[in-house]
Parts: sequence; C-alpha cells; structure tokens
Amino acid sequence: MSLQPPRQTNGGTMVLYAFDVDQPLWLSGGPIKPADLMELRNSGHLLGLCGNFAAVTLRMPEWHHLFTFIGPMAMTKEAFLLQVRQYVPADE
Repeated sequence: MSLQPPRQTNGGTMVLYAFDVDQPLWLSGGPIKPADLMELRNSGHLLGLCGNFAAVTLRMPEWHHLFTFIGPMAMTKEAFLLQVRQYVPADE
C-alpha cells in the first residue's frame, strides 16, 4: 500500500490519532504496523506521535509524510494532547 494525500473519509469524519510509540507501534514489537497507519492516513485521518517520537523519526526518513505531528516536547503527554485537541481541527 502506498501513501496518498489525505482525503475526506467516506463518512466525512476526520479522526485525530495520537499514537504512543513504545507499546502499540511495530518498532517496539507492538501490533500496529506501517500498513495499518497508511490505511488510516489514506482514509483521510490525522496521525501523530505522542511519546518516544525519536524512535520513529530516526528510523523512518519519510516519517513526515505519514505523521502530522510529534510530541510531547518539554511538557507532559496530558498537556500535549490537550493542546493538540484544541489547536488541530478534527471531527474526533
């Protein structure tokens, strides 16, 4: 599956996903694979990293084509997620 520009989802709902890296993603043995992320992105959803983002950015040179945002930086995960929710428009 190739990465395509984001488009509106079938139901018109754009969902914002903020993934922790260390447990859910394949890089740490988690169940979520790159193809799963590409499917969400190609369906028009926003993807981001909330946690050990360096594990992704240092291993995936093209990470910025898949993920919209990375964090947290100099703040707690909770504060970061509140800011993302406030300032990144999405339906969910």
